[in-house]
Amino acid sequence: MLKLFRQSNTVSELCADIEIYYLMFKHMNDDKLQHINTHQPNELKLFFEGWELYRRVVENNYMKHQEMIELLQAWIDSCRKPSLRILELGCGDTYIVSQLSQNTGIATYCGIDLSAMALSFAAQNLSHKVEKLDLHEGDMQSCIDLLNAKYDIIIAGHSLHHLSQDGKRNIFQKCRELIAPDGCFFFYDLANRNSETRVEFLHRCIDYFENNWVNMSNKQLAMIREHVLQQDFPESPDEWAEIATLAGFGRSSCKYRDEQEMYVNFEFSCY
Repeated sequence: MLKLFRQSNTVSELCADIEIYYLMFKHMNDDKLQHINTHQPNELKLFFEGWELYRRVVENNYMKHQEMIELLQAWIDSCRKPSLRILELGCGDTYIVSQLSQNTGIATYCGIDLSAMALSFAAQNLSHKVEKLDLHEGDMQSCIDLLNAKYDIIIAGHSLHHLSQDGKRNIFQKCRELIAPDGCFFFYDLANRNSETRVEFLHRCIDYFENNWVNMSNKQLAMIREHVLQQDFPESPDEWAEIATLAGFGRSSCKYRDEQEMYVNFEFSCY
């Protein structure tokens, strides 16, 4: 998920966002609001400006969220488990999971994200879909190290490319420890071509965004450009698969590669 923010401009804009924020959360109970009580107005403004950009990416399916929902639902339907234990890394507002079929039984959902406000959206989105909801605010490595339960599905979407090589390996190794024997590590992220350097890939992505993401403003495209160049460290599909193999996953199944060769989806399993 993109987490891209800029500074607030006017007091009227800030007041408008505060009103939107209030309307969104006035029906949530106190335990779901606990993560957001300490946020300052400027943090609120930053959150909503980044959130507007993220929602526009999702609504226009720029980063293939719809395809990921369909692929995840297909795996769930094929495994035929009446109730699932799910862990999601960098879960944001849990958009992917919230869009699963109403017939999808979820016994436990554990989500990890840096943004307390995003987790408040997550609590609202899953409140009627999940039997037990467990949300952790913090970085993935610190939070996942505290977990010791087993999960039927672990989801990591557009989040691990922000990590260093060591960070990626550590997360994959911990996911291997936490996955149930017949479970699935459902992974989707940026993936460069085998022949590309990081810089070549990122500039190719930026060129594509600027020419094809027509529902983005120039300011939003500038925010994306800055974020990509500073924060994104992708791997090729072969490199992602190798990281999984080194972590102990026995099977790597590539289920999706987009026409522009910017994104990839893998289902990693133990055997």
